[in-house]
Amino acid sequence: METIADCGNGVYYYIDSEREAEKVFGTDIFSTLYTVAKDVKLQLTFNTEYIDAYRLVGYENRVLANEDFENDNKDAGDLGAGHSVTVCYEVVFKEDVSIEDGDLVIGLDVRYKQPNGEKSMLEQYSFTKEIITETPSDDLKFICAVIETSMIIHRSKYIGEITLENVKETLNGLTLSDVYRKEFRSLINKLIN
Repeated sequence: METIADCGNGVYYYIDSEREAEKVFGTDIFSTLYTVAKDVKLQLTFNTEYIDAYRLVGYENRVLANEDFENDNKDAGDLGAGHSVTVCYEVVFKEDVSIEDGDLVIGLDVRYKQPNGEKSMLEQYSFTKEIITETPSDDLKFICAVIETSMIIHRSKYIGEITLENVKETLNGLTLSDVYRKEFRSLINKLIN
């Protein structure tokens, strides 16, 4: 399905319940019908003065070669109205290195075309020490729980000591107001029991 969707710049969904069908054809339909940016590419630059190692988590089948970032003929993902994308990296900071306020930690380049355009535009962002937090938000904790679950299911070599019980504990500590997040927690509980 992914290959077919890619050929037509489309999307695909796995619908396994009435609730999922309602989400796809009700709540999310406009993000599919109205493209606001096409061939969107992200390129992150990690400051090796502070960062020892990093790896992209997920999207392995979407990685572009460095030289393809500026190539307007290289196809990339489209973004629809109200659509958002979460990209996660595991980052290992160097030990005994002090990051000062204002020091560049990560650079982000975003290249995209207007819906009817053929020439891409570039936007650049810089992230400093302020992105580093010792107290992650509930949103970040939820994203990490989803990633950890995926790593467990796929038997990732990076999983370390994490178990579904750890994921359950994290989810039970969160206030989940979204019905889909609650459903995810319910799925984790079913996997454990």
